[in-house]
Amino acid sequence: MDVERRVYFVSEVAEILGVSRQTVLKYIKSGIVPGLRVGGRYLIMKDEFEAFLRSGGGENAIAEEIPAENIIEPISL
Repeated sequence: MDVERRVYFVSEVAEILGVSRQTVLKYIKSGIVPGLRVGGRYLIMKDEFEAFLRSGGGENAIAEEIPAENIIEPISL
């Protein structure tokens, strides 16, 4: 029986986004990343998260949290 997963855990989303668990929790609580609290843990619905990534992953909302002086522009060699 092949059952498709329908949710991600915070730690999985953190790995996908390349950020810490605490950052993902902050993003969920501020509405940047779609998630819901079930009991004592947060879950991220797979289809909503994949739609979030396809739409640009909230790059503008996430970028707004980074002070401009901390943004390092890539250099071309």
